[in-house]
Amino acid sequence: MPMTRENDLNWRFIDSGLGTAAFNMALDEALAREAAHSSTATLRVYAWSGPSVSLGCHQRPGSRLDLQRCRAAGVQVVRRITGGREVYHDRELTYSFTGPEGYACLGLGITESYRVIARGLVQALELLGVEPELSGRRPSRHSGAGGLLAPCFASTSRYEITASGKKIVGSAQRRCTRLGSFLQQGSLLLRNSQDRLLELSPAGPVSPEGSPSGPGLAATGLEEVLGRPLEYAEAARAMRQGFEEAFHCRLEPGQPTARELDLARDLEQERYLSLERPERVY
Repeated sequence: MPMTRENDLNWRFIDSGLGTAAFNMALDEALAREAAHSSTATLRVYAWSGPSVSLGCHQRPGSRLDLQRCRAAGVQVVRRITGGREVYHDRELTYSFTGPEGYACLGLGITESYRVIARGLVQALELLGVEPELSGRRPSRHSGAGGLLAPCFASTSRYEITASGKKIVGSAQRRCTRLGSFLQQGSLLLRNSQDRLLELSPAGPVSPEGSPSGPGLAATGLEEVLGRPLEYAEAARAMRQGFEEAFHCRLEPGQPTARELDLARDLEQERYLSLERPERVY
């Protein structure tokens, strides 16, 4: 793809607040699909209307979760279009960053894009008073019970961000090459609740004490690190400022366009209310 002039890029910040699991994922995809058309880089932050689990696009739901137990517990389950592993969403700030391909400031390719986005995350954490550590190592392939890959917050990935030696941000990216755009999604834990995944395991509820490699042991939340309560709004402000400082830009507050919202509603019905793996690959 030919290079596009950096000054043609538009910058936008969206704070969506609470949303259902299906709509949250649908809107992220809609923003990614429209990014190349509008030449817009969008940082979106949001939360979840109830406890939820998101699965990576290549995961098999029944092998990772007891879906009946999830329903009984009122836990929403959704499949992302990004890769990676399952994440329990509760007390957190979730972000997505979408943009068109071909802009050097956004990273040309997945590895470089991870690196430049990680700068924004690190800046946000520092503004909150955290001393984050950033690793550029390649992903590891730790195995969980039965040889299955461990959950997101019990595994490592490229440009890992940790605090106090524990993972505090989990991210996954999808390059939508046919559309000329990309999507990175991630969870910034306000409070660590990843051990809830043990209660939803197909093997039956397992207590954290009975699982020496439970996902919560490798993770931490901002409240644990800072030793004080932290509200979503404070984290959202820090995310916006951190990305502005890292990208040397002004993220204009905005909302999804009518076109993006219509697309998101269609995607929610067509794709995200089902756990079937979508046939279309971007």
